[in-house]
Amino acid sequence: MISEQNNSINQSIHTLLLLLLAIAILFFAYTLFGFLPYKRVTINNQNIDVTVVDSSKEREKGLSGRDRLSEREGMLFSFTNEDEYCFWMKDVNFPIDIIWFNSQKQVVDIKRSATPDSYPETFCPNQAAQYVLEVNAGKSDEWNISINDEISF
Repeated sequence: MISEQNNSINQSIHTLLLLLLAIAILFFAYTLFGFLPYKRVTINNQNIDVTVVDSSKEREKGLSGRDRLSEREGMLFSFTNEDEYCFWMKDVNFPIDIIWFNSQKQVVDIKRSATPDSYPETFCPNQAAQYVLEVNAGKSDEWNISINDEISF
């Protein structure tokens, strides 16, 4: 009787371990082949892991409702063409830097330390942009990001 219970427990543990292994393999495969909505961008030798948002619904939501970004995390807004895309801080719970890039991926404008209490004010670039990067407030200064710097991804 005890032997049968031990076999049953061992079989359950074995099944659970196989399931966890399968999940881990899938996760790493998705990460390796870029199936997760994350991408690494580089600016001024700084690697930033970003969530890429390229649909109207995702862009409208942006960072709304999130509590924070990690140290080297951001959100990259990707548009199909250049325009003067404006941003607000609706339901964003922490201050951010907003960095606009043209189609050549060069910085065209930076809004430093946009704060949650600035809503409903909107922040618009001085020039047309195709990409917009949001990172924690202060990062554009810490990483020495300035006009004409280039981002790669």
